[in-house]
Amino acid sequence: MIRPDFQEYLPSYYFSSVNPHTVYPKLQCRLKTDTCIIGGGLSGLCTALPLAEQGHETVVLEAARIGFGASGRSGGQVISDYACGMEEIEKQVGLERAQWFWQQSLQAVELVDERVRKYAIDCDWQRGYATVAIRPQHWEELQQWHEHAQKYYGATHYQLWDNTELKQQLDSDMYQGAQFDPLSGHLHPLNYTLGVAAAAAEVGAQIFEHSPMIR
Repeated sequence: MIRPDFQEYLPSYYFSSVNPHTVYPKLQCRLKTDTCIIGGGLSGLCTALPLAEQGHETVVLEAARIGFGASGRSGGQVISDYACGMEEIEKQVGLERAQWFWQQSLQAVELVDERVRKYAIDCDWQRGYATVAIRPQHWEELQQWHEHAQKYYGATHYQLWDNTELKQQLDSDMYQGAQFDPLSGHLHPLNYTLGVAAAAAEVGAQIFEHSPMIR
């Protein structure tokens, strides 16, 4: 028995602005497959898509709806770097290994861009992300990171804006300055997730909703 709150998407801005999309059937028969993926969020779908592209028989089982959870209700930010910051990663694994992690984060952003274009996913994908500094100390730290990122990570795409340059983009006197990243960006997470599902189905993955894994 599927819980009542799993029957349909929960109310959110993203659901209220969702594109028309496929409703996938419930699994009601026996299937044999190369790969069975549990969960129709981004992790599951972004595993299913390349497998199906390579010709593997792939089944995705989702207990509720595709993108029902965090994948369809996130902030929609697609940003290089990591939440803990590269300095913390450097402390834990060293600079050389941290540089590898940095490249992975850049490639992840490019992978999103590539999939949006390849499969014409209508998800309001927009490049450009600014990290703003409110206090003078934050501005100093942002400038230090900007210099460090250029020197050790080759991050020449970053732009450093003082408060005058920032105000041309953001009409506010609250901020000391900003670091602008033209490669990172934002998208509509539910429409992107549904678009990845449609792409996976298009290349042969079988997707089932309201089909929890019970044993």
